[in-house]
Amino acid sequence: MLLLPPFDPPLSAFERAGLAPGAVSPSVGGYERDQVFLDISQGARVSLRAYRAELPQLRLEPGGAIEGWAQAVQRAREVDGIEPGLLATAIERAGGRVAYLGIRGRDQSAAVVAADRSGQVERAEVVTADRWGARVKALSREFRLVVAQAPGPPVPLPAFVVAMQDPPRERELLRAGMSGGGGILTSTTTREPGLVASTDIAPTLLAALGIEAPEDMTGHEIEVGEGGAGEVDDLVERLEVIAGRRTPALVTALGQWLLLFLALSLTQGRVGRRAAVRTALLSAMWLPLLALVAAVLTPPGAWEAVVVGIGSVVLGYATDRLASWPRAPAIPAAAVLAAYTLDFAAGSPYSALSIAGPN
Repeated sequence: MLLLPPFDPPLSAFERAGLAPGAVSPSVGGYERDQVFLDISQGARVSLRAYRAELPQLRLEPGGAIEGWAQAVQRAREVDGIEPGLLATAIERAGGRVAYLGIRGRDQSAAVVAADRSGQVERAEVVTADRWGARVKALSREFRLVVAQAPGPPVPLPAFVVAMQDPPRERELLRAGMSGGGGILTSTTTREPGLVASTDIAPTLLAALGIEAPEDMTGHEIEVGEGGAGEVDDLVERLEVIAGRRTPALVTALGQWLLLFLALSLTQGRVGRRAAVRTALLSAMWLPLLALVAAVLTPPGAWEAVVVGIGSVVLGYATDRLASWPRAPAIPAAAVLAAYTLDFAAGSPYSALSIAGPN
């Protein structure tokens, strides 16, 4: 497993190196680099908000011990089923060995991925960039898994390659590549071609070594599906704007409804206010469908707020006017259920890209 230096490589660079490209969802509820390393080592993750304690500073010590490991384990015990170091421990139990190779002058917290449940890396070396090639080959002959920092861009090696951004950018997806090109990365965790989760990395490495993943790992083996770097670029572009469009869409819907409430109150009095309240309920029920429609249309910028926010209120008002109660809510409920059922049956190509979708 190679960890690239902090830069933002185009996915085409992975493709040119003979690797199947993809994007990696690093964590839930934010991005902390060291937490991503822990998540990879344990093959499982929860929202950062589920942890009560702060993430301790994790640092590679001489001899291969990870400073701060005991605190990280205690912190993980607050969350059921989370075991840092499960990846290396599974390999050791199968009779294998795990090593870490770092590059001098860089932060070595990536060694966390190679640590077992005791917080120990069996062999940890930090070398200059000019010695990296010789050492990674030598370690690969001796150890089942070598977690190595790479000196530069993606290289054509039989490895799983992950590009890590540092400092992290909120909601940033990591770039990745895996040997066995001719497609893009996919897994059943995300059900989205071109997108995998950080927790999928450990089960994938174990599968490549012929080792069964422990039950406590919640990720799934990464596979190579049809597609190319351009498709993943489009996916990443969409996913990285979703979170920023949710609030504008909701604010637009609320603003449109308030205008409707004011207009109906002035023109129809109490009857109008009651109609506005009914419209609010119906608009909220229509909103998931409009979010799905926007994912299909992929409108630019503020237009998504128009489609989702104004569209849901318009449909809510129209439903209230054209259908009697209490049957009116059944219309958006049936429409939303049908739309999402069809999308789910097709592999969730649009629900995952809607503002109602991913974290």
